[in-house]
Amino acid sequence: MMMAAGLQLTWVFKKARVLAVLDDLATIILLIPLQIVLHGFEIQSIIILALIGTFLFASFRWQNELFLPTSKKWLLFYALILAGLVFFIKKMTNIHIEVLIPSFMWGCLLHLKNTHEIDAHPQSLPLDVFIKAVFMFLVGFSFPKVSMASVPWGITLWHVLALTFLSNLGKTFCLFCYRKEVSFTERMALSIAMFPRGEVGAAVLLIAIGYGFGGYVVSLAMISLALNLVLTGVFISWVMRLLRKQD
Repeated sequence: MMMAAGLQLTWVFKKARVLAVLDDLATIILLIPLQIVLHGFEIQSIIILALIGTFLFASFRWQNELFLPTSKKWLLFYALILAGLVFFIKKMTNIHIEVLIPSFMWGCLLHLKNTHEIDAHPQSLPLDVFIKAVFMFLVGFSFPKVSMASVPWGITLWHVLALTFLSNLGKTFCLFCYRKEVSFTERMALSIAMFPRGEVGAAVLLIAIGYGFGGYVVSLAMISLALNLVLTGVFISWVMRLLRKQD
């Protein structure tokens, strides 16, 4: 949405893109210890933690040292290979590694020579939009049926509003960071840009369901996510208004 609004060259967009990846990466890493606490120690969980540690070490130790083609077609090829490897490992060993983690490592290893060209011509990448649309469509079908149990819809609505407000309030932590880089207005715009967590937020929620989390709480999270997505246009308009004031 920010790219469609022409904000791809702003500091807010570049910082939000990085924070979105790191946020989801941290969430996935924290889900594994939580799974161990809830379900006990399993050899698969220990192996996954060891693999994640290896991936993260490689990500920062050999950053930008892999000189391979980085055009959109090649990035799509790499994505298919990584997804296939994760699927193969799952089938052969029953060890499930979230594809985001090896993808993060691969992205760190690649030496991206044409990043500025990608940012400068977002409208020439219809394949990106198509892939994201298909992904969100499939994620939506993968979610379980919303279950309210015996809780009335009125109370559920208040729960969703409170959850959405508190989750978005937590994202305003950006106001206390980057004070030497940009003004308060841009930090506020960054915080608001983090409110709608589209495909990445849905993916993390789906991963949590895969780890065995469910019930009323997950239903609240799903509705809250949908509410934030519906309000994406409002949030982006808010960001644009703040950036115009900054100018």
